[in-house]
Amino acid sequence: MAIFGSILDAIIIINTILAIITVFRTPRDIAATWAWLLVLIFIPIFGFIVYAFFGRRLPKSSLLRLSGSAKKQVKRQIKQQKQKLGKFNDKENPNNKIVNDSQGLVKFFMNTASAPLLGHNEIETFTNGPDFIKQLFTDFRNAKSSINIEFYAFSHDKIGRQILDLLVKRLKKGLMFE
Repeated sequence: MAIFGSILDAIIIINTILAIITVFRTPRDIAATWAWLLVLIFIPIFGFIVYAFFGRRLPKSSLLRLSGSAKKQVKRQIKQQKQKLGKFNDKENPNNKIVNDSQGLVKFFMNTASAPLLGHNEIETFTNGPDFIKQLFTDFRNAKSSINIEFYAFSHDKIGRQILDLLVKRLKKGLMFE
Protein backbone atom coordinates (compact mmCIF):
# COMPACT_ATOMS: atom_id res chain seq x y z
CA MET A 1 0.00 0.00 0.00
CA ALA A 2 2.92 2.34 0.72
CA ILE A 3 4.25 1.73 -2.81
CA PHE A 4 0.89 2.68 -4.31
CA GLY A 5 0.89 5.94 -2.30
CA SER A 6 4.43 6.75 -3.42
CA ILE A 7 3.55 6.11 -7.07
CA LEU A 8 0.44 8.28 -6.74
CA ASP A 9 2.48 11.08 -5.13
CA ALA A 10 5.04 10.89 -7.97
CA ILE A 11 2.26 11.04 -10.61
CA ILE A 12 0.71 14.07 -8.93
CA ILE A 13 4.08 15.89 -8.67
CA ILE A 14 5.03 15.09 -12.28
CA ASN A 15 1.53 16.06 -13.48
CA THR A 16 1.70 19.40 -11.66
CA ILE A 17 5.14 20.22 -13.08
CA LEU A 18 4.04 19.28 -16.61
CA ALA A 19 0.83 21.29 -16.22
CA ILE A 20 2.74 24.41 -15.21
CA ILE A 21 5.23 24.02 -18.06
CA THR A 22 2.45 23.32 -20.58
CA VAL A 23 0.24 26.26 -19.64
CA PHE A 24 2.97 28.88 -19.22
CA ARG A 25 4.64 27.92 -22.49
CA THR A 26 2.28 30.15 -24.49
CA PRO A 27 1.15 33.64 -23.39
CA ARG A 28 -2.58 33.93 -22.67
CA ASP A 29 -4.85 35.94 -20.42
CA ILE A 30 -4.77 35.22 -16.70
CA ALA A 31 -8.26 33.67 -16.52
CA ALA A 32 -7.44 31.13 -19.23
CA THR A 33 -4.10 30.34 -17.57
CA TRP A 34 -5.74 29.59 -14.22
CA ALA A 35 -8.55 27.61 -15.84
CA TRP A 36 -6.15 25.35 -17.74
CA LEU A 37 -3.92 24.92 -14.69
CA LEU A 38 -6.90 23.74 -12.66
CA VAL A 39 -8.06 21.37 -15.39
CA LEU A 40 -4.60 19.88 -15.86
CA ILE A 41 -3.84 19.52 -12.15
CA PHE A 42 -7.19 18.21 -10.90
CA ILE A 43 -7.93 15.93 -13.85
CA PRO A 44 -4.47 14.39 -14.33
CA ILE A 45 -4.49 12.35 -17.54
CA PHE A 46 -7.84 13.31 -19.06
CA GLY A 47 -6.98 17.00 -18.53
CA PHE A 48 -4.02 16.73 -20.91
CA ILE A 49 -6.23 15.04 -23.51
CA VAL A 50 -8.76 17.89 -23.24
CA TYR A 51 -5.93 20.43 -23.45
CA ALA A 52 -4.56 18.72 -26.57
CA PHE A 53 -7.87 19.31 -28.36
CA PHE A 54 -9.00 22.66 -26.98
CA GLY A 55 -6.16 24.42 -25.18
CA ARG A 56 -3.36 24.51 -27.69
CA ARG A 57 -2.94 27.63 -29.74
CA LEU A 58 -1.85 27.41 -33.32
CA PRO A 59 1.36 29.36 -33.88
CA LYS A 60 0.76 32.65 -35.65
CA SER A 61 3.57 31.89 -38.03
CA SER A 62 1.65 28.99 -39.54
CA LEU A 63 -1.67 30.83 -39.50
CA LEU A 64 -0.32 33.85 -41.35
CA ARG A 65 2.03 32.03 -43.71
CA LEU A 66 1.51 32.81 -47.39
CA SER A 67 1.89 30.18 -50.06
CA GLY A 68 4.86 30.47 -52.42
CA SER A 69 2.95 32.05 -55.32
CA ALA A 70 1.06 34.46 -53.04
CA LYS A 71 4.31 35.52 -51.37
CA LYS A 72 5.91 36.18 -54.77
CA GLN A 73 2.89 38.21 -55.86
CA VAL A 74 2.98 40.37 -52.71
CA LYS A 75 6.74 40.94 -53.11
CA ARG A 76 6.21 41.92 -56.76
CA GLN A 77 3.43 44.37 -55.81
CA ILE A 78 5.59 45.94 -53.10
CA LYS A 79 8.52 46.32 -55.48
CA GLN A 80 6.29 47.97 -58.10
CA GLN A 81 4.77 50.25 -55.50
CA LYS A 82 8.17 51.34 -54.20
CA GLN A 83 9.17 52.22 -57.75
CA LYS A 84 5.96 54.18 -58.27
CA LEU A 85 6.32 56.05 -54.99
CA GLY A 86 9.58 57.47 -56.24
CA LYS A 87 7.70 58.98 -59.21
CA PHE A 88 5.16 60.83 -57.02
CA ASN A 89 7.49 63.54 -55.82
CA ASP A 90 5.87 66.17 -58.05
CA LYS A 91 4.31 68.43 -55.40
CA GLU A 92 2.77 70.76 -58.00
CA ASN A 93 0.46 68.05 -59.37
CA PRO A 94 -2.81 68.08 -57.35
CA ASN A 95 -3.45 64.42 -58.23
CA ASN A 96 -0.40 63.44 -56.21
CA LYS A 97 -1.49 65.31 -53.05
CA ILE A 98 -3.00 62.25 -51.38
CA VAL A 99 -0.08 60.06 -52.31
CA ASN A 100 2.42 62.66 -51.12
CA ASP A 101 0.53 63.22 -47.85
CA SER A 102 0.41 59.51 -47.03
CA GLN A 103 3.74 58.37 -48.44
CA GLY A 104 5.14 57.72 -44.97
CA LEU A 105 2.19 55.52 -44.02
CA VAL A 106 2.38 53.61 -47.30
CA LYS A 107 6.10 52.97 -46.81
CA PHE A 108 5.49 51.93 -43.20
CA PHE A 109 2.98 49.24 -44.22
CA MET A 110 5.18 48.00 -47.04
CA ASN A 111 8.27 47.70 -44.84
CA THR A 112 6.77 46.38 -41.60
CA ALA A 113 3.88 44.20 -42.70
CA SER A 114 4.62 43.52 -46.37
CA ALA A 115 1.23 45.06 -47.04
CA PRO A 116 1.10 46.98 -50.30
CA LEU A 117 -1.38 49.76 -50.86
CA LEU A 118 -3.97 48.52 -53.31
CA GLY A 119 -5.91 50.82 -55.57
CA HIS A 120 -9.53 50.87 -56.68
CA ASN A 121 -10.84 50.69 -53.11
CA GLU A 122 -13.44 52.89 -51.50
CA ILE A 123 -14.16 53.53 -47.86
CA GLU A 124 -17.50 54.72 -46.59
CA THR A 125 -18.13 55.48 -42.92
CA PHE A 126 -21.53 54.81 -41.39
CA THR A 127 -22.70 56.44 -38.19
CA ASN A 128 -25.99 54.60 -37.85
CA GLY A 129 -27.21 51.05 -38.34
CA PRO A 130 -30.10 51.53 -40.82
CA ASP A 131 -27.88 53.30 -43.38
CA PHE A 132 -25.24 50.58 -43.01
CA ILE A 133 -27.75 47.74 -43.46
CA LYS A 134 -29.32 49.44 -46.49
CA GLN A 135 -25.90 49.83 -48.15
CA LEU A 136 -24.92 46.27 -47.19
CA PHE A 137 -27.97 44.85 -49.00
CA THR A 138 -27.28 47.07 -52.01
CA ASP A 139 -23.67 45.90 -52.18
CA PHE A 140 -24.71 42.24 -51.87
CA ARG A 141 -27.23 42.62 -54.69
CA ASN A 142 -24.72 44.43 -56.95
CA ALA A 143 -21.81 42.00 -56.42
CA LYS A 144 -20.65 40.52 -59.71
CA SER A 145 -18.19 37.73 -58.86
CA SER A 146 -17.60 37.49 -55.12
CA ILE A 147 -18.52 38.85 -51.71
CA ASN A 148 -15.83 39.26 -49.07
CA ILE A 149 -17.53 39.79 -45.75
CA GLU A 150 -16.05 39.94 -42.27
CA PHE A 151 -18.75 39.43 -39.69
CA TYR A 152 -18.31 37.19 -36.72
CA ALA A 153 -21.95 36.56 -35.89
CA PHE A 154 -25.37 37.21 -37.33
CA SER A 155 -28.29 37.61 -34.95
CA HIS A 156 -31.26 35.34 -35.43
CA ASP A 157 -33.61 38.25 -36.02
CA LYS A 158 -35.35 39.83 -39.00
CA ILE A 159 -32.22 41.52 -40.42
CA GLY A 160 -30.00 38.49 -39.79
CA ARG A 161 -32.44 36.23 -41.65
CA GLN A 162 -32.71 38.73 -44.52
CA ILE A 163 -28.93 38.85 -44.86
CA LEU A 164 -28.70 35.07 -44.78
CA ASP A 165 -31.49 34.70 -47.37
CA LEU A 166 -29.82 37.21 -49.69
CA LEU A 167 -26.41 35.52 -49.34
CA VAL A 168 -27.98 32.13 -50.11
CA LYS A 169 -29.66 33.58 -53.24
CA ARG A 170 -26.37 35.08 -54.41
CA LEU A 171 -24.55 31.81 -53.71
CA LYS A 172 -27.06 29.92 -55.86
CA LYS A 173 -26.31 32.38 -58.69
CA GLY A 174 -22.65 31.40 -58.55
CA LEU A 175 -21.04 34.10 -56.43
CA MET A 176 -18.07 33.10 -54.29
CA PHE A 177 -17.89 34.04 -50.60
CA GLU A 178 -14.97 34.60 -48.26
